[in-house]
Amino acid sequence: MESITIYAYSTAKSPLSLAECHEKLWPERLEQLSRFPEQSQQHSLAGDLLALMAYRAAYPADAFPPERAVTPEGKPYFPARPAFHYSISHSGEWVVCAVGAVPLGVDIQVERPVRPAVFRALSAAEQAELDGLAERERLPAFFDVWCLKEAYTKAIGLGLQARFRDFSVSKKAEISVPGFSVSLPHFWDCRYHLGVCAQATTMPGLRLQLVEKTALF
Repeated sequence: MESITIYAYSTAKSPLSLAECHEKLWPERLEQLSRFPEQSQQHSLAGDLLALMAYRAAYPADAFPPERAVTPEGKPYFPARPAFHYSISHSGEWVVCAVGAVPLGVDIQVERPVRPAVFRALSAAEQAELDGLAERERLPAFFDVWCLKEAYTKAIGLGLQARFRDFSVSKKAEISVPGFSVSLPHFWDCRYHLGVCAQATTMPGLRLQLVEKTALF
């Protein structure tokens, strides 16, 4: 089974600008991004460029940039290459893009305090798992679980439109949905949690790759 590559880019280390992306992105996308707040613009630019970098490496003979479309639920894809699956996530300074040959989702989250009400979005099984942990372990475990839940909803193309309480994941990297696998790869920046989901009975091999700005251009 082919592996999944997760590309990671730091917008704090290497900020991006619309001007330097004119030859890389679609005019309508650049116009859209010009209306975004600064941080959202940085995240979106990095996510688009990571996906295009991976596409170009996979299909060097294709016209570039390739046509990009979005499902009614908001999931982007490249119509010319339906077998090229990718997912983008961002949090804080980091943007990640997971690429593979099966439907997949990725989510990254910086660990931070959360309101108690957020825990009500978890399933009963997930809440029971967290309740069984020591106090100092609960917040890190919550973010592991949350990343896996987000990754699954992205893999099925629904994102936050999915009902989070209708399925369960575990900080042991297990999921209650048949035909899907999840994983919690170690991320270099210990402040962050990273979760991946793939539509596969066994999780493909995972490769995490740090991307420098020069690789995007």
